[in-house]
Amino acid sequence: MTINQYINQLETIDTIELDDVSEPIVVTDTSGNIVNISKALLDLTGFTKTELLGQSCSIFSNASTPNFLYEQLWKTITHGEKWQGNLINCKKSGQPYIAEVSIYPIKNSHFEGYYSIQKDVTKLFTQSQISHNHRSIFSAILNTRSLSLVMLDQEFNITYSSRGLKDNIDEVFFYKTLYPQIVEELKALGDKIWQSSQHLELDIETHHQYRSFHCSVDPLTLQESKADCYFEPSTEPHIILVINERTEKRRLLEAQRISAMQLLIADRKHVHSMQEVLMGTIHQLKGPLNMIQSAVKIMNGRNHRCQGLELMSQAVDEGFNALQYIQDHIPERNVESMQVTNLNEVIRDACSISSQNLVSHYIKLDLFLERELPAINAIPSRLILALVQLIDNAIEQIEVAKPSERVIAISSCVDGDSVMLKVEDSGLGVSPNNRNKIFEPFYSSKPTYKAGCHGLGLSIVQQVVNDHASIITVEKSSAYSGAKFVIALPIDNEGAGL
Repeated sequence: MTINQYINQLETIDTIELDDVSEPIVVTDTSGNIVNISKALLDLTGFTKTELLGQSCSIFSNASTPNFLYEQLWKTITHGEKWQGNLINCKKSGQPYIAEVSIYPIKNSHFEGYYSIQKDVTKLFTQSQISHNHRSIFSAILNTRSLSLVMLDQEFNITYSSRGLKDNIDEVFFYKTLYPQIVEELKALGDKIWQSSQHLELDIETHHQYRSFHCSVDPLTLQESKADCYFEPSTEPHIILVINERTEKRRLLEAQRISAMQLLIADRKHVHSMQEVLMGTIHQLKGPLNMIQSAVKIMNGRNHRCQGLELMSQAVDEGFNALQYIQDHIPERNVESMQVTNLNEVIRDACSISSQNLVSHYIKLDLFLERELPAINAIPSRLILALVQLIDNAIEQIEVAKPSERVIAISSCVDGDSVMLKVEDSGLGVSPNNRNKIFEPFYSSKPTYKAGCHGLGLSIVQQVVNDHASIITVEKSSAYSGAKFVIALPIDNEGAGL
């Protein structure tokens, strides 16, 4: 029996059982007292028929339902109109449930009252709330300011971007520079991006600085939402990109690396200077000692009875022993092996080490680096040491010359079977007569009383050039009127070594 059949039969019969009605139904009189109940409602609430007949329908009510809702309900049905809405009702056990209730008036010659159809929508409400919470959580995660997320379709078009992308990465930079670079990298990966997680590392130059990004790439399959896919589901492949900018972290690591390199270069320069000073000392002392030794031998041959000859001989021996002691304790450089080296990286590291010195002397640095250089076999730290010495020498020359244009230019290029390193400045330059002398230890064009006048800087450069089986020349700079140092580093220099 359906509810409509039940209503029709009430036209002629006072009481009809509702056991065969499949819906949870309550029939009340005009005062709201229960006069009939379907078995489905008894199953829903846990009450027996005896417990409910004659009771007010408020037996189902729960205190959580607002009073104004009941007032609205009664006002509607007493005017002979249908009322529909949700109430929080209560089972016999006291367990609340959300009931979707529809109440209809009944009025005929045999009966006047109301019937209501209830539907337990608790699970639907719970699932709806859980779904809403999941959406809220998902939305909060996606839109957190620290997360830069992009979803791309199979054609690499952007279908979603998080708020964090706009907050963390400049939109103009993203769409004009970063996004095209990402798409290019994704295309290069081929089908792998649709099968498993991938990672991208991007270094992009902008305004003469590099910005570093790490991108995690994860495949995602979405179901088609078109109506014609109801019986034959179809999928759409997408990828999720999570972009993390690591520029500041990379700068910090780079600063730490340069700081460590500065210490290493300072140590290498210190060791080289000690070697030169001690070897120079030995060389300078050997001359007088040899002369004294010769004089003692002559005197001993002419008159071996001369008093003091034995002491003089002992003094000469002690002198030579002291020189040998110094020779034995000259510090040695750590043995460093040759490795594949990018000269442009060497230049950048040397410029970073010298940057503070350049800034403090108000000197402009111009770099003209050939983009594609062949790798060379070299010792990077030694080349950096040599280039730092050339930069320091150029700074000193500019300080002396005091030109209107204070500039140092460093360039790299390929010339035949060599990679060329050129350092030019706007200083005094080097006269042709001194172009060989300047590489000798202890030679300096500065006044001897001037602080730091050791004459060792360019001798270090010469030693590094020799270690790499290379050639260094000095000429006049046509562009800046100062000196121009040119080092030719062989591309195939397997014979180079310490």
